[in-house]
Amino acid sequence: MTNKNKLQPARLDAVLEGYLEYLADVGRKSPRTVIDVRCTLKKISEAMDEAAPGVPLWKLELTDFLGWLQEQRAQDRSPASLNKQLSHMRGLLEYAWRSGRSDRNVLDGFRLQDAESRQEPRSLSLQEAERLVRHCSASTPVQRRDRIAVLLLYGCGLRTFELCGLRLGDINVERKELTVRAGKGIGNA
Repeated sequence: MTNKNKLQPARLDAVLEGYLEYLADVGRKSPRTVIDVRCTLKKISEAMDEAAPGVPLWKLELTDFLGWLQEQRAQDRSPASLNKQLSHMRGLLEYAWRSGRSDRNVLDGFRLQDAESRQEPRSLSLQEAERLVRHCSASTPVQRRDRIAVLLLYGCGLRTFELCGLRLGDINVERKELTVRAGKGIGNA
């Protein structure tokens, strides 16, 4: 197998591939979102193929999905993770219903009641951030680059993908501005 083939994801069922193309082209979802949905559909397809061999995902009944959920909960999957996967499945089932492949979306309106109280994500305190920056040496060009990366990630709240997409032309020194062209919800630059 060549390196190029290793980078290509395994092809799913033609309908699933059509849905993923729809998400990218019509839904204008980011490539990372499409990858996330692909992973979810692959996992659920594999699990459901054991439970109901030969039955496409869009033809399964609500009881099939409830069984899958019970198995996931037994594996201590978080309600947030399960809701995200259900959202991906609902999207596929809606696509299948609207394209005439199924009679209905059995997950339409179905949501888990989040049993856990939501907590704010942990972030660095100001003192922790200052300590992190102080520990970033600036002796060599690579160390200075890494220090700037830490400052941009923390100080500007950039995502890693956004940081990697920055170019010198995105910096306006006079106005002290940085333009993020490729970020969550922003088309690829």
